[in-house]
Amino acid sequence: MKNPSISLVAAAAMAFIFGQAHGEPSCKAITQTGAATLSSQDCYASGILGKLYASGQFPDIFAAKKYVFQGLPSFVQNTVCFASDGSFTATIGGVPVTIQAFSVWTNSTKPVIFSLRGLTDTTYTDTLGEVISLFIVTDPTGKYNGKIFSRDIIDLGHAGAASAKGENAVVGGTKNFSGAKGTFKMQLDAVPTPPATVPISKLNGVICADKNSLPSKPVEICRLSLRTYALRHGGVA
Repeated sequence: MKNPSISLVAAAAMAFIFGQAHGEPSCKAITQTGAATLSSQDCYASGILGKLYASGQFPDIFAAKKYVFQGLPSFVQNTVCFASDGSFTATIGGVPVTIQAFSVWTNSTKPVIFSLRGLTDTTYTDTLGEVISLFIVTDPTGKYNGKIFSRDIIDLGHAGAASAKGENAVVGGTKNFSGAKGTFKMQLDAVPTPPATVPISKLNGVICADKNSLPSKPVEICRLSLRTYALRHGGVA
């Protein structure tokens, strides 16, 4: 008689493997593991606006040019973009990756970030800002894994605050992150005046994707565990 315990393990393993093969949503934790810093960039010269536009993920922002802050004096740049200084390390599903980050602020609010830049307009007092972001993910060898897109709410606290917090809602992705959804949080520390560079001290959350192949090892691990279990209990896997 077949060992019922082996049958249960086999059924669970087959369900996992079947789900992976058919591209069912897979949710994985994302956690920052290395130091990261965002630096203020020229939105046009840096190509950040072009990258976000080309993604097709934010048609409402670009159709209405919501990345332009209207009515600012000539000495204040009317767009706000940030990019990570190179890439930083993280894990997705426990697998090491490297990430490049690019973000554009929208005019959905009048954030105090402009006050920090020297603007004396007293209407720029909102402590919440809306940001659209692109994260390019590669493995440690440089192999491209895909892109993750998010809409973020940045809580600046108050003008001159020493830190800020971000709530990122994942709205899409490419390649391994096709159909990506999820949320993650960012802690932005030591915000200077003006905020030319912003260290990211913490990034963590969950990303779900249609065919996320990170990590790629669980199926093999599951098969190996099943075989080991079966051999130990006198069955065949």
